[in-house]
Amino acid sequence: MFADIKKRIFMKGILHTFLVIGLMLATLSTTAQIRNYTTQQAPLPCLNKEFSVVLHAVVDSTDRNTDVDPALIATMMDSLNAAFAPICAKFKICEERTIENFQFNSIDSLEQWEDLLVKEHQPNRINVFLVENSVVDPFAIIEMGFATQDGIASLETGGIILHKGAIDEPHNFIHMMGHYFGLIHTFEATVLELVDGSNCDIAGDLICDTPADNYMPPQDLTSGGWIDPQNDCRYVNGGTDPNSELYRPDTGNYMSYYGGCRCGFSYQQYSKMAETFLLSNPKMW
Repeated sequence: MFADIKKRIFMKGILHTFLVIGLMLATLSTTAQIRNYTTQQAPLPCLNKEFSVVLHAVVDSTDRNTDVDPALIATMMDSLNAAFAPICAKFKICEERTIENFQFNSIDSLEQWEDLLVKEHQPNRINVFLVENSVVDPFAIIEMGFATQDGIASLETGGIILHKGAIDEPHNFIHMMGHYFGLIHTFEATVLELVDGSNCDIAGDLICDTPADNYMPPQDLTSGGWIDPQNDCRYVNGGTDPNSELYRPDTGNYMSYYGGCRCGFSYQQYSKMAETFLLSNPKMW
């Protein structure tokens, strides 16, 4: 009799153990499914495209030199290709041209920019103009250049201006190409983005996986109390949104204004750039 009781107790204990293990496995499985569901995203579009770039270097007014280092250009292009690799986009310089008119070495107005395009633009190519400086729009001096917004969809006009002094920092060119492929600044929309992202589709950069950024040019980033002068990538502004939430912008985003900190695009930014090209018709060579 006692043996039967002990046997029943033993079997009950085993059954309880299996039930506990089963519940643990089920919980782990469910947790894993939730984790995968919330963190994994669909594959990015693959453009499978190599874009041809025409590089126009303008001579200066003194020694008639373009003042462009080929090694820096090569590094800049390598960095650009690495940045756009997630959407299978490559860029190759197919032609290097010298513009002998030194007056174009400083682009002082939108009219002068348009005149340059009429004279020098090569159709069906990404035209990049290397000049000393430009003031095509209010952001040109700060950005070290200018890019036609959504220019990848324009075959007959548009292009990118890059200041010669910006070539040694590849993130400047990548930033410009972001504009050319349809991205705007992380702070650009007229509506201030809330930290919780509830208005992300109409504010900031109109993209919802980039944190809200309250920086507004032309305020100086370092002396103006936006980033730590001892650590350029540390945001220290302490500003809050209308809900009293602290801003925590991504100082590493290529479309921000945080200088040398810039090192990456977000998933939705990549999707937007791919979409800008895929919806363009006809397609640029």
